[in-house]
Amino acid sequence: MCLEMSILLVDPDAVHTYHYIPDVAAGLAALGTAGDDAYGRPWMLPCAPPETMRALVARFSRELGREIELMTIPRTILKILALVVPFLREIDEMLYQWEEPFEINDRRFRARFGQGSEDVKRAAADTVAWAKVHYGSR
Repeated sequence: MCLEMSILLVDPDAVHTYHYIPDVAAGLAALGTAGDDAYGRPWMLPCAPPETMRALVARFSRELGREIELMTIPRTILKILALVVPFLREIDEMLYQWEEPFEINDRRFRARFGQGSEDVKRAAADTVAWAKVHYGSR
């Protein structure tokens, strides 16, 4: 993916909860070593406070030191393209997850395990640094 432009199939102003993979890994490790009182209960893993995709991309832009342009594709166009690109049919089927706000409450996990999420600025910096190593410094 080009770091200068992101093509979205979602509303960039829709509010969602995003997870930082190291937070998820630490949360899963905590669950895996927890006692029986944690077994079989639904847990929401540590996550940052809900925000928009636009805010998330702005944070990545600051870390990159350049603007990431957002461009959205209307769902009608996606459906037309999906006629010839099978992968896009699968994306269209999952877009319902992005049509409404999606907010996760991880308070119970934080209270039980004493773990929270990484600072969002630090998570963005780490993610950009990792991407530069694995995908180049474009």
